[in-house]
Amino acid sequence: MHYKKIYIDKFTKPISLGYSNNDTFSGDTVITIYDDYKISLVLTDNCGAVIGDNLIFPKRGDIVIFRPNEVHFGRFPDCCEYKFLSFLIPVDFFDNFFTTSKNIIAPFLDNSNNKINLIKLPEKEKRKLIMLAEELLDIIKDDIDSKSCDILIFAKLIEALDICNKHYLSQKSYTQAPAVPFVVNETMRKIEDDFPDFSGLDKLATHCGCSVTYLTQTFRKYTGKSIHNYLTERRLENARKQLQNGSSVTEACYSSGFSDCSAFIFRFKKHYGITPGKYKKCPPIIG
Repeated sequence: MHYKKIYIDKFTKPISLGYSNNDTFSGDTVITIYDDYKISLVLTDNCGAVIGDNLIFPKRGDIVIFRPNEVHFGRFPDCCEYKFLSFLIPVDFFDNFFTTSKNIIAPFLDNSNNKINLIKLPEKEKRKLIMLAEELLDIIKDDIDSKSCDILIFAKLIEALDICNKHYLSQKSYTQAPAVPFVVNETMRKIEDDFPDFSGLDKLATHCGCSVTYLTQTFRKYTGKSIHNYLTERRLENARKQLQNGSSVTEACYSSGFSDCSAFIFRFKKHYGITPGKYKKCPPIIG
């Protein structure tokens, strides 16, 4: 992913525009959790995502939304080119400009039990969104004057949010079949409820009412990760957020469930390509 930051003024946290243009990848990405809202404009059919206990496979022209603190990771089953754009929007960004801003980000504020992350648009709106996304790529590609570029990108973001807002409620009315086996859903829920602690596979299997073998095989089949690796990634992502929010390396280590600081530093560097100390001083955008 490549990122461009859009600054409105020096006092406001910037919006980040991330774009993946004709990159090739296969498999699952690492677990990620954002403090911000995220909206992704999908331009190819082969970009999947696991968001909490939902598995989604959007099509070209669809919109995927991510709320703050939603555990998610990307899923790319085939080794082929993929293309999408994502805006990371600070949660209080629009409060600084418009008193009625909550209307335009209403889909992100949905905390109901039947909230959704995928918006499938009518064909006419899909064509409009694809054109909008391609225009954004052209703006970045042309490398025009930075100030004008930021204004144009911000205008396109407002347009994308308007489309998202208009079609969110109608999308919620569609019947959606459960995409996740019960034991996987319950395992992910239990990990979140007990985090950063973990009771072990035997107790987890008993809680889910199945054998350890069935639990581990089913979990890996759905997530592409072992339960151990999933938990480790979840702890590393929590530590990353802690560092970003001002915690020391030691605090981030132990509050995320790691028992050895040296092992934590080694795993963090292997996972993110940077030591936690350096990340704390100058955190890059992850995701």
